[in-house]
Amino acid sequence: MTYPYYPQQMPFSKVIPVSSETDMSRYTVDFNGTPTYFYNQATNEIFVKQFDMRTGMTNTQRFIKSEVADVPNNEPKLDDTIKVLDERIETINKRLEALEGKKNVK
Repeated sequence: MTYPYYPQQMPFSKVIPVSSETDMSRYTVDFNGTPTYFYNQATNEIFVKQFDMRTGMTNTQRFIKSEVADVPNNEPKLDDTIKVLDERIETINKRLEALEGKKNVK
Protein backbone atom coordinates (compact mmCIF):
# COMPACT_ATOMS: atom_id res chain seq x y z
CA MET A 1 0.00 0.00 0.00
CA THR A 2 1.35 3.41 -0.89
CA TYR A 3 0.61 6.58 0.95
CA PRO A 4 0.10 9.90 -0.81
CA TYR A 5 2.99 12.36 -0.60
CA TYR A 6 2.26 15.54 1.32
CA PRO A 7 5.16 18.00 1.31
CA GLN A 8 5.97 19.47 4.70
CA GLN A 9 5.55 23.15 5.05
CA MET A 10 8.57 25.14 6.11
CA PRO A 11 8.02 27.59 8.96
CA PHE A 12 7.39 31.08 7.66
CA SER A 13 9.83 33.72 8.93
CA LYS A 14 8.70 37.30 9.22
CA VAL A 15 10.87 40.42 9.05
CA ILE A 16 9.24 43.41 10.69
CA PRO A 17 10.73 46.91 10.55
CA VAL A 18 10.95 48.59 13.97
CA SER A 19 12.35 51.85 15.29
CA SER A 20 13.62 50.62 18.67
CA GLU A 21 13.98 47.61 20.93
CA THR A 22 10.83 48.74 22.73
CA ASP A 23 8.85 48.45 19.48
CA MET A 24 10.18 44.94 19.03
CA SER A 25 9.16 43.91 22.56
CA ARG A 26 5.52 44.93 21.87
CA TYR A 27 5.06 42.34 19.11
CA THR A 28 3.80 38.89 19.99
CA VAL A 29 5.56 35.81 18.70
CA ASP A 30 4.28 32.59 17.16
CA PHE A 31 3.81 29.91 19.79
CA ASN A 32 5.05 27.20 17.40
CA GLY A 33 8.67 28.32 17.88
CA THR A 34 9.10 30.08 14.53
CA PRO A 35 11.55 32.97 14.92
CA THR A 36 10.39 36.48 14.12
CA TYR A 37 13.01 38.91 12.83
CA PHE A 38 12.95 42.66 13.45
CA TYR A 39 15.14 45.18 11.65
CA ASN A 40 15.99 48.64 12.94
CA GLN A 41 17.33 50.55 9.96
CA ALA A 42 18.36 53.63 11.95
CA THR A 43 20.82 51.74 14.16
CA ASN A 44 21.43 48.83 11.76
CA GLU A 45 20.36 46.27 14.36
CA ILE A 46 18.58 42.96 13.87
CA PHE A 47 16.48 41.46 16.64
CA VAL A 48 15.32 37.84 16.77
CA LYS A 49 12.39 36.94 18.99
CA GLN A 50 11.35 33.32 19.43
CA PHE A 51 9.10 31.29 21.73
CA ASP A 52 11.00 28.57 23.62
CA MET A 53 8.72 25.55 23.85
CA ARG A 54 10.79 23.95 26.62
CA THR A 55 10.62 26.84 29.06
CA GLY A 56 7.52 28.69 27.85
CA MET A 57 9.50 31.95 27.75
CA THR A 58 10.36 34.27 24.88
CA ASN A 59 14.02 34.44 23.86
CA THR A 60 15.31 37.68 22.35
CA GLN A 61 18.66 38.23 20.66
CA ARG A 62 20.17 41.42 19.27
CA PHE A 63 22.74 41.57 16.47
CA ILE A 64 24.66 44.76 15.73
CA LYS A 65 26.66 45.32 12.59
CA SER A 66 30.20 46.43 13.39
CA GLU A 67 33.25 47.05 11.29
CA VAL A 68 35.94 44.41 11.46
CA ALA A 69 39.35 45.82 12.27
CA ASP A 70 42.17 44.99 9.89
CA VAL A 71 44.29 42.21 11.31
CA PRO A 72 47.99 42.81 10.74
CA ASN A 73 49.54 40.25 8.46
CA ASN A 74 52.51 38.76 10.30
CA GLU A 75 53.37 36.31 7.55
CA PRO A 76 56.65 36.97 5.77
CA LYS A 77 56.37 38.45 2.32
CA LEU A 78 57.09 36.28 -0.68
CA ASP A 79 60.17 38.33 -1.68
CA ASP A 80 61.70 37.86 1.78
CA THR A 81 61.03 34.14 1.66
CA ILE A 82 62.67 33.85 -1.75
CA LYS A 83 65.76 35.73 -0.50
CA VAL A 84 66.10 33.41 2.49
CA LEU A 85 65.76 30.34 0.28
CA ASP A 86 68.35 31.71 -2.18
CA GLU A 87 70.80 32.24 0.70
CA ARG A 88 70.27 28.69 1.94
CA ILE A 89 70.79 27.28 -1.55
CA GLU A 90 74.03 29.26 -1.85
CA THR A 91 75.26 27.90 1.49
CA ILE A 92 74.43 24.33 0.47
CA ASN A 93 76.20 24.76 -2.89
CA LYS A 94 79.34 26.10 -1.17
CA ARG A 95 79.39 23.15 1.22
CA LEU A 96 78.94 20.70 -1.65
CA GLU A 97 81.81 22.30 -3.57
CA ALA A 98 83.97 22.13 -0.46
CA LEU A 99 83.16 18.42 -0.04
CA GLU A 100 83.99 17.74 -3.68
CA GLY A 101 87.32 19.53 -3.24
CA LYS A 102 88.02 17.49 -0.06
CA LYS A 103 87.91 20.63 2.09
CA ASN A 104 86.24 20.92 5.45
CA VAL A 105 83.93 23.88 5.66
CA LYS A 106 82.34 24.68 9.01
